[in-house]
Amino acid sequence: MPSVVQAVIDFHKANPGNWRACRDMLTAEWGYDRYPGVCHIIPNAGVTVMAILYGEGDLPRTAEIATMAGWDTDCNAGNAGAIVGTFQGLQPGWDKYRKPINDFIVASGVVGSINIVDIPSFARELTVLALQLREDDVPALWFEDFTRRGVRFDFDLPGSTHGFRTEGFNQISLKGSAERQAEGSRGSLEIQLDRLERGQGGRIFWKPFYRRSDFDDERYRPMFSPLVDAGQKVSFKLWLDPWNGDGNLRVAPYIRRAMSGAIEETGAWHVPNHEGWQDYAFTVPEGAEAIDEIGIQVEYFGRLKFLGRLFLADFKIEGAGKTVIDPKTEVQEWGAISRFTWNRGHWTLQDGRIHAHTASDADMWTGHYYARDVEVLADIKPLTGPSQLVTARVQGTSRFYAAGFDGDDVVILKEDFGTTVLARAPFKRELGKSYGFAFSVKGDALSFAIDGKPLIEASDDQFAYGMAGLRLGALGRMSVGTFEIIESA
Repeated sequence: MPSVVQAVIDFHKANPGNWRACRDMLTAEWGYDRYPGVCHIIPNAGVTVMAILYGEGDLPRTAEIATMAGWDTDCNAGNAGAIVGTFQGLQPGWDKYRKPINDFIVASGVVGSINIVDIPSFARELTVLALQLREDDVPALWFEDFTRRGVRFDFDLPGSTHGFRTEGFNQISLKGSAERQAEGSRGSLEIQLDRLERGQGGRIFWKPFYRRSDFDDERYRPMFSPLVDAGQKVSFKLWLDPWNGDGNLRVAPYIRRAMSGAIEETGAWHVPNHEGWQDYAFTVPEGAEAIDEIGIQVEYFGRLKFLGRLFLADFKIEGAGKTVIDPKTEVQEWGAISRFTWNRGHWTLQDGRIHAHTASDADMWTGHYYARDVEVLADIKPLTGPSQLVTARVQGTSRFYAAGFDGDDVVILKEDFGTTVLARAPFKRELGKSYGFAFSVKGDALSFAIDGKPLIEASDDQFAYGMAGLRLGALGRMSVGTFEIIESA
């Protein structure tokens, strides 16, 4: 029997102008009734190939055919359009598709920080992977971006915005531009300021964190942990190009708190006219809430209406961060606790603490995927069961280090699709009593302390980076107070 792909190719050769007849053939011979299940891969592959062939290289027509064919309309249209678009390269007429998307993309997986991405950065990551598969050289900066603790937006790709947004008066708009280029880059973000009057302005920002309220569809259960933490350095360049007005423009870098929506300015500058690129930087302040916006506030205080542009380039967030999570400031959403992703178990908030229970094993994680040397601190109260742990350098559901209680012992474990005990020592715990866990992972040195007293050490170099979190290794319950991740500079 020929494959569905070959069947569509053969049908197209015999009937080059009739995609609907091809769709009827697919329904009769390769339909969902023949391939039951959640993901109907084989029928969908037929529709994707059909749309590409009958679309004849025209991206809108390809997406139309894949959509009108029915079945899995979003995936098939997306896959067929992506293939055609890759071969064609960027086209001027695609702005009607690109502008509403604004380079925005999120994923749905257990790694909360990797779930937040933008299309230019993701395209570069795919390019790095392709070059590695071909055993070609990868540009050093691109490879660094691939495993960067932080972000770097250079606006190099034509029309890229990296997901920057505006809020406030509708007289501010954004677009990717090649007109102004900082050293070493090929583009910038053009911020158009349209006839601002005295006291008018708005926010220009990027979102390093999302909450349930940011979405109206959660079928794929997206979960996020923040990309930006206290202590990291934010830097960028600005170029002011005024066309009308006296240029009296105030720019204030800021962060916004995710729960309260509070805006915290980190300084304020007057942007000079016609003096080229100006460098700006600030340190992310500490606070009890996650950060869900980071950018600049623009305000105009001149006498005449202001018409002009700001160009933003070389936007970077880098360095070690510090995460402090107090359950009292978090909420239950997406099946667990804000700022965390999870796998199995039941995670709730009770009396200002995180309460976890499970019938098997269960995990909840936060922090950046590429955090390296860290100390994980947690207030852990064992309630029932033998296993209450904190984790570090978590790279998925089955790859991580863990430390904590294993019955009447303390342990340091390595999970790599199987459990290895790296260190063990006796410790008589009391159920219902709170303990201050401190799990340090620096280089290949792992150590664990309780209430400030060092207990066990181990050495292992299997995992170089990863998230941090909480784990129940077997049936049981625990209660968790404040949770911290302190990264080494």
